[in-house]
Amino acid sequence: MNDRQLAVGIALIAVCGTAIAHPGHSGDSLLAGFAHPLLGVDHLLSMLAVGVYAAQGPGRARLALPFVFVLAMLGGAAMAASGIGLPWLEQGIAASMIVLGLLLASAARVHVAAITLLVGVVAVLHGHAHYLEMGHQSAAAYAAGFGVAAVVIQAAGLLLSRWLPDSRAGQRSKRVLGGVVAFSGAALLAG
Repeated sequence: MNDRQLAVGIALIAVCGTAIAHPGHSGDSLLAGFAHPLLGVDHLLSMLAVGVYAAQGPGRARLALPFVFVLAMLGGAAMAASGIGLPWLEQGIAASMIVLGLLLASAARVHVAAITLLVGVVAVLHGHAHYLEMGHQSAAAYAAGFGVAAVVIQAAGLLLSRWLPDSRAGQRSKRVLGGVVAFSGAALLAG
């Protein structure tokens, strides 16, 4: 796969599904929870970016970011369930996409504590949004579904990053992905 094919594929993912990504999930709660992050460009690209960025970390840090993301996301859902509101939720998610995308695009190395904090905040926003868009689903099954989806998407990011060669082309592909994530966040923020 060359850079152009990767960029086109990511761009297609970024522009599809936005209208069907949010409220109106029906049917099985577990499946609806699982589908939500897969159908929302904001959720999908953010989690993919976390996985790709995590793969570039040393040793156990590779798994720490996805683990923190899932726990903080569930915490954000619990906050929403208990009635704690977050202002500018969608804008925060879009802004976090810009930051995550720019980190990937610039190949910046951030101290593990700082990136873990950033990923935790991003995940709280996503979890809060997931819960608010749950509709009339079983909260436990829905949360389990979006938790599993987050693991799957981040694992895909880890695998993608490990699959890309450690060459200029591989590094460029990661930077292209970062650019697509940042651009998508900017487009969501502007829209």
